[in-house]
Amino acid sequence: NNNLLEEVNNCKKVASTYEKLISFIKDFKTKLTSYELPAISEIANKLFVEITKGRYLGLAINEDFSFTVIRDNNKVPLETLSGGEKDLASICLRIAISKRIAVLAGRKNMGFLALDEVFGSQDQNRREELINTLQVISKDFKQIFVITHNQDVEEVFPNRLVIQKIGNYSGAVLA
Repeated sequence: NNNLLEEVNNCKKVASTYEKLISFIKDFKTKLTSYELPAISEIANKLFVEITKGRYLGLAINEDFSFTVIRDNNKVPLETLSGGEKDLASICLRIAISKRIAVLAGRKNMGFLALDEVFGSQDQNRREELINTLQVISKDFKQIFVITHNQDVEEVFPNRLVIQKIGNYSGAVLA
C-alpha cells in the first residue's frame, strides 16, 4: 500500500510539473503573439516592400502564424505568390527574426547572418534588389555570409571564398 501511495504521489508531481509547463507555453505563446509578432512583422514588412519596390504593400505574420501579403490592395495568402516571391518573403522574415532576437538579447546588431542559395529562384532584377537590400542591412550585421552559385552575384561581394575541386578534394580559395 505504501508503495502504491508513493507511486500516486510521484504521478501527482509529474502531472503538476506537466500542468506548469503547459501554462508556461501558453503564456509564452500569448506574449509572442502580442509583442513579438507585430515587431517581427513590421521589420519584415519594410524589407519586403523595399525589395519588391512597392509591388507588394505589406507582409504580415498573423496570430495563427500564417502569412499574408498585400497585393493590389488585397490581403492574400503567401501561398499565392510565385516561388521566387515566397523566397523573398522568407528571407525578409529570417532577417526580421534575427534582428528581433538581437534586440531581445540586448544587442544593437547580430554578429552574423548566413543565407544559403537565396538567389537561385530570383530573376536578374530581383537578384539586384536583394543585393541592394543586403547592402542596406549590412549595417545591422557584422558579417553576412552568402552561399551562391550565381556568378553575377559572386562578383558583387568584395570578400569571397570560392570552393574549388583541387585534386580529389575541395578547398577554399580567397577570391
